[in-house]
Amino acid sequence: MIAMRRSLEIGAALDQVRRTGGQAWMATLTVRHHASHSLDQVWEAVSAGWREVVGTHAWTGTKARTKRVKGKLYEYPEKQGDRDRLGIGGTIRAVEVTWGDPKEGGSGWHVHIHTVICSYRPISEAVTCRVVADLLDIDVDDVTDVHRQFVAGGYLGYSWFYRWTKGVVKAGMPTPGSSGFDLRPVDDGGADFIGSYLQKATMDVAAKIGAEVAGGVNTKEARGRNITPFEYLNDLVESDNVPRWFWKNPRTWDAWLEDDGLAVADMENGEVNTVSIPAHWRIWLEWEQASKGKRQILWSQRTDDDVATARQKWWNEVLDARGREQTDQEIADQELDGGLVAEIHSSTWWRHMVHRPRACLTISAATS
Repeated sequence: MIAMRRSLEIGAALDQVRRTGGQAWMATLTVRHHASHSLDQVWEAVSAGWREVVGTHAWTGTKARTKRVKGKLYEYPEKQGDRDRLGIGGTIRAVEVTWGDPKEGGSGWHVHIHTVICSYRPISEAVTCRVVADLLDIDVDDVTDVHRQFVAGGYLGYSWFYRWTKGVVKAGMPTPGSSGFDLRPVDDGGADFIGSYLQKATMDVAAKIGAEVAGGVNTKEARGRNITPFEYLNDLVESDNVPRWFWKNPRTWDAWLEDDGLAVADMENGEVNTVSIPAHWRIWLEWEQASKGKRQILWSQRTDDDVATARQKWWNEVLDARGREQTDQEIADQELDGGLVAEIHSSTWWRHMVHRPRACLTISAATS
């Protein structure tokens, strides 16, 4: 339900971009990693790379200002960043996380970003025919929109990849290769595809499990390739070779992963103990802890209309095209048509159900 809503929001926004004469580009950014890197390490490198791409003056520009140094006043003019130079209204960023089992040739945790870059005009308009002619060594009269888009897109890709590499390396990861970055324009018919693609990258894992309950999806086809964390969890639940493991965490306890197991702290008396974890379940717990509090889909923010430029007002309209803003919880809390079929007492739930997911699926199917 949440995944469907987010997909519709993205699709509606991109349709608004197209209808108002804007342009959308899709970029994918990844990092080099190996099996020994933890999920925290890889995710932090991805976050650092993203901050370098869209959080520095090279992207945002700087306002005109004055600064006094040793009694002397210096004036600094406004400096335009790539965002204003190319007419970029905003971005829609999604983080995708997958796991590749090293025992099956995988490289452990893989975190990468899919983002749509939305401009309120074709970015080709940011470059003049004279600049394009000089760069491509052709006559000005021979310059076409294709040439201008080629040059503008090349500049956008170069600047993003340069800053992405700088941020990732600064975070301690290997220098990304050229295969770790991809940028391409989205054609007129791409809104629905991109909308579903972005939400699929992050949000459809629960939908897959739900579809399996209805008999529609067999996630075992994921074996032999990178799989999402929820596909991994589903494999654990279905496997007869993986030991069941259940641990109830009271609200007065806290827990975190250590090399030798799960450290469990009683917050009332400060006592800390270590709980042994089956190897297969450690992967899932690493995902739980690393992903907590992280936003997987992020939109560029709105600007107050009273101070917004034409570019920023255009982006506000793109955001409005999504409809009323709702949190994941608000979407989940919406009432669905249906009636009460059965109730399970809390003691029965905790004693017999919560550590037996297949039983939950069986009951759900039986009551459908």
